[in-house]
Amino acid sequence: MSECITKPLTSYYSGCLVENQQCPHSVRVGFSNWCKHSEHQNFYGHIVHGLSREELSKRYEMLRQRRIKKFLADMDESIRKQFMHHEEWRETLTA
Repeated sequence: MSECITKPLTSYYSGCLVENQQCPHSVRVGFSNWCKHSEHQNFYGHIVHGLSREELSKRYEMLRQRRIKKFLADMDESIRKQFMHHEEWRETLTA
């Protein structure tokens, strides 16, 4: 737990910025990993690790974008082309 860094999301969950797949408290939600540890607030990056809230948000979004790109890269080419018709996905694929 000492390596845990979280970003506040809700009172019940925090966003995980470590993404340890072996962690029993990590829950995959869409393209994000959430921490469901009962004391997840004790790992807040802006409190425990001295990171700014802006830095936490930037890191969280960077991890999310990386997972989206991997998801799209793993798709069949014909399916990926269908996603290119949607502006949000097109921006992600070309970024």
